[in-house]
Amino acid sequence: MSDKSEQPETEQTVQETESVSFIEIVIKNASTKAEIPVKVVKTDSVFEIKQFLNDQPSSSLETCFNLLRNGTVLELTTTIEEIEGLAENNVIDLAYSAYNETEAKLHLAKVRDVLGFPNDSGVDGTRSYPILSAGGSNFYNIKGYNIPEEEQAAYVEKEAFDPEALSTPLSTKGLTAPSALLTTKRAVRSLHLSHWNPPPANFQLKGHLFYLQANTLEGKTFHITASTAGYFVNNTSGEKFDPTISKKTQHSHSLLTLLKQISPAVDETITKNVNEVKEIDPLAYIKPTNAFFSAPWIVNTPSDIPDLTRTQNLNDETTNKDWNEEIQSARELPKESFSERLIRERLLNKTLFDFTETSIKEALEITKGNVLPLNISEPPITHIYLKDNIFYSHAYDATGVYAELGGDAASRYATGKEPKGVTYVNKIDVDGLNTLGSTVIDYCGRRFLAQTPVPGIFRTGEGESLIAYGSVDDNDSIASDKKFAELFSDIAKFTHTKPRTVLDNSGNASELVISRKINGLVGTDKRDYVLDLNHLTPVDIGFYEDLKESDAEYPHKIGSLRIEAVEEWWRSKARADVAQALEAKKAEAAKNAPPKEEKPKKEESEEKKEKKEGEESEEKEEEEEKEPEITLTKEEEEAIITAAYEQYLINTDVPLDLSVISDEALRAQYAKDAEVIREISAYVKKSITQLLEEFKAGASVPFDGAQLSATLHRRGINMRYLGHIAAETENQGPLLEVVYQVVLHEIISRSLKHVLNSILSNLSVDFAPYAISHVFNCLLGYKLNDKPEAIIDPLLTSLYPSVDTSVYSEVTVESLRAAIAEQAASRFRYTLGEDWISKVNPLVLFREISLKYGLQWASRDFDFNATAAPASASTSSAASSKKSKKGKKHVEVAAAAPLLFSHEHLLNIVPVFKSSEFKSSASDQALENGRLSIAHGDIEVGLEILTESLSIHENAYGLIHPETVRIYNQLAIVYNELNKPEVAVQFARKALLIQERLTGLDSAEGILSYINLAIYEHSNNNTAAALELITHAFKYWSSIASPEHPESITTINNIGAMVQNLKLHALALKWYEHSLKLTTKLYGPTHHTVGALHFQLSQVHLVLEDFNAAVESMRESHKIYKENYGPENTNTKETKLWLAQLINIAVATAKNNKNSAAANGQSAEHAAAAAALAASASKRARVHHRPGADAKEASATIGKKKNATAAKLGDKSINELLDYINGTAPSQKKKKAAKKN
Repeated sequence: MSDKSEQPETEQTVQETESVSFIEIVIKNASTKAEIPVKVVKTDSVFEIKQFLNDQPSSSLETCFNLLRNGTVLELTTTIEEIEGLAENNVIDLAYSAYNETEAKLHLAKVRDVLGFPNDSGVDGTRSYPILSAGGSNFYNIKGYNIPEEEQAAYVEKEAFDPEALSTPLSTKGLTAPSALLTTKRAVRSLHLSHWNPPPANFQLKGHLFYLQANTLEGKTFHITASTAGYFVNNTSGEKFDPTISKKTQHSHSLLTLLKQISPAVDETITKNVNEVKEIDPLAYIKPTNAFFSAPWIVNTPSDIPDLTRTQNLNDETTNKDWNEEIQSARELPKESFSERLIRERLLNKTLFDFTETSIKEALEITKGNVLPLNISEPPITHIYLKDNIFYSHAYDATGVYAELGGDAASRYATGKEPKGVTYVNKIDVDGLNTLGSTVIDYCGRRFLAQTPVPGIFRTGEGESLIAYGSVDDNDSIASDKKFAELFSDIAKFTHTKPRTVLDNSGNASELVISRKINGLVGTDKRDYVLDLNHLTPVDIGFYEDLKESDAEYPHKIGSLRIEAVEEWWRSKARADVAQALEAKKAEAAKNAPPKEEKPKKEESEEKKEKKEGEESEEKEEEEEKEPEITLTKEEEEAIITAAYEQYLINTDVPLDLSVISDEALRAQYAKDAEVIREISAYVKKSITQLLEEFKAGASVPFDGAQLSATLHRRGINMRYLGHIAAETENQGPLLEVVYQVVLHEIISRSLKHVLNSILSNLSVDFAPYAISHVFNCLLGYKLNDKPEAIIDPLLTSLYPSVDTSVYSEVTVESLRAAIAEQAASRFRYTLGEDWISKVNPLVLFREISLKYGLQWASRDFDFNATAAPASASTSSAASSKKSKKGKKHVEVAAAAPLLFSHEHLLNIVPVFKSSEFKSSASDQALENGRLSIAHGDIEVGLEILTESLSIHENAYGLIHPETVRIYNQLAIVYNELNKPEVAVQFARKALLIQERLTGLDSAEGILSYINLAIYEHSNNNTAAALELITHAFKYWSSIASPEHPESITTINNIGAMVQNLKLHALALKWYEHSLKLTTKLYGPTHHTVGALHFQLSQVHLVLEDFNAAVESMRESHKIYKENYGPENTNTKETKLWLAQLINIAVATAKNNKNSAAANGQSAEHAAAAAALAASASKRARVHHRPGADAKEASATIGKKKNATAAKLGDKSINELLDYINGTAPSQKKKKAAKKN
């Protein structure tokens, strides 16, 4: 439980990390003489180096080549360490090789990228599905950069960073995702496959692969032959076929080189494009290789440019891969050394990502009806599919397995848990046990489970089964193979699962080490597989038993505890055992210790006085004389933890109804096991209480639904507890009201998601825009039209006669609200009031639902407060004469009432998915080693390891990945703490660019990245840019969360501090007053944070020479600190001293103003003191690094560094006080020098 127990492992892993030193080699192009430096690990193969070169912008066009050493072609499997003489000569030659059709088309696709054509492999960087405006960033729209330091104050003053204006929420249009960052021009008009394809047989024998047609900017058309030897212009025209080489041009291995020969505009345009992007970090526009972009919820309507190549599938990589074989082969790679682990994890990451991409793409094809099911004659809900060696099934209870547990709702829930279970077992990484690639895709009300099929699973005959462990045929029998029992024992250890006796349907008993619902299968490839990993944890018995008879029935009976909850519960038990053992050891030591000699009270009093007045050196000597602290040894701790693994175990097979267990003795044992599960359920509720207490104490309050979900999940709290959290936070004061609002919006948005699922699952995808827009009109457009009429396209109804459009057309404002309230009561145990819609923020709810459902809306101002114009007399009469023929025209006018949402506003629906992952333990280990080295004081070593860790992360995950963001952020923090803000800024910018592209422009992570970068920019004396960054974040924050969110207090204070440091004290005063108003509302007028703000305000008033206001603010600060901490607290003492000095100055100034003609030396001295205090105050503005920093930290910083000196200020004269404030006192000089060094 302590760091000591991990020390030997840490030393070993540090050595392993250091052993993975990167070797720099140089790849020299034999034709162009260009040299490309490449960092590699000694275990990297030639194949991996070639792949790396294919992904690099500087060498991406070299798609078909060999690597040579001393004229000899290196085999693809050759590793770097097997190449002799690299230490003396690190050059490896690159020589062109013959193309095949796949490589030539890959080369064509990359050349098109360079020429300025859109990505051929998909839209906005994904091959799986279209996303509009994906991967965008606002960073390059931020102003304030490149402004000289001396001009920054004037810039800020001109821009008027006013708190009231910046607190005004943005409109929906103001939140629109930016258009593409790169607006490069095409270097040719078109470049596509020619209509003369495919080559005739006689030309195929001559090496012809395919033919191209290029139209240049000069207006000329060229036909080009792609051959095994490269590219050349041929003699073909639109009417005549002659693919032989033209005498006017030369043959070239590179298509781009050839195009430059025939069109001078190609080189010119590419040069212009390069010049436009050279100031832009490549991380802002390169495409990810192992991660998906987020889908913005409000986007500009896209414009299109004709491009024939998009229809020709140049980069169609969805070949018939054997996904299972690829995943398992990667898993079986060696992992003994650190470098072997890195290679293995990199390949697993890439393979699983590619699997996920393909599975999403084909699931959409199934939805569109482009893939036939294997069992086409059976009902649609039972349909299964096999496409690209991926098995797809619907998340319906087609076989009745969950008939008594909730039916389709239970099946959908269980399916959604599968990828997380697979990811967890991947993390354990049991040797010899194989998991499947798993992805769950939600799209338009449908849920698919995509998995790699176990080899042989489709070849079993009737009555045959591949299952060797667990329940067979819905518990008709139980298999308990010993080999699987050994493999599953590791999973059981980490999930704290106990061995148990289980019964089959006939009452036969079997012993299992893990849930009977988790199956072990032996494939025909002789590998051992584990399936159904959604049963790693038990059913949350406590939750179901807490349900009252009056409550709405929960949708299913398989709601399980989270793995995090079980782990936290186990840790609490282990910690308690360690603490108990430590107390016992201390008691034993105290019992055996010799009695201490008692000293007379007088002598003890004198010693206390000496200690109080003594020097620091004497205090240190006394510290050394103290008895050593009693702690547990590493061996003792390990013994306790080992015992905890064996003692605190759960039975994941305990049912809700114990009466289904026929054996009485076994039922009694399961009843005891159920008590343990109830204890974990209670621990979850205790975790909720602790979390809410942390919120009240100043911990970070979630920003939106996504952050709320992540916060709860980290603590093991399921989303079904949202209702409990809402009840605990409703009407509990302004601070918890913010939490309540986030929870309320999450309950409503999740409830509406289930309502939408029930509607859309019964409709063809073509009806989705009409149904969704109508639902949104009922939900958010009711003020404009409280009786919106659904639009039904007659053409669609004629094409889909069996579709019942009434599932959405009959939805009304009232019925939708009732349906949402019903879902909230059923799923979250929370009763929405009759007028719950008045409690929500329409913009926040609009965003939350859109993100959860993958909706992308057209950029426009959705005015949720717009109301319909009063009906005219003619309209009223038309409504009253519906049946008359003459009234038909009027009825049409009345029916065309305005609608807030139209089906045309919905531009795209993006699939929402969960997928199995494989986290790189090697990269995590490298990062942790760097942190530990820095924590232990080895700064240089730690930085070196962290820099190495960055290369390892990029190697394992790619440049654009959430895990890479983590290491960039860590490096920024470290360099900022080392007082190197210029370096911290560079890493923070990279982190922001990646974060914003992956999680969204308005995500909590993206906004916090802006705030962090602002802190670093301010430290780097770039305050103008810092203010632009932080106010950008604040505007998003105010729009999507709340202007009164407690996390915004630190942001507001930081803005005030930045403005104050620019000597714009009047503007700073506005921000501090704004912060004081919000802080007082949230925390109350006597909270210590309010005291800290009063102190800050006093400083600003002093600088502005408003001495009376300065005195009043300091008086309030002193009063609050005295009430909270007592008169002896250092903050209380300092504010008292400041108050005394301010009163003296205020009185002297008042006297001086009253009788200025009689001004004497004493008044001049007070005036000087006031000026000096003001100068000091203007330097005291402190920027907090973390938004939402603990309020205690903010208040404690008032006197944190000067407490010892401040305690003596009362004894100083005015002149001495001036010396202290101006930093000319000896102690101050010494302190400043130390800080500089």
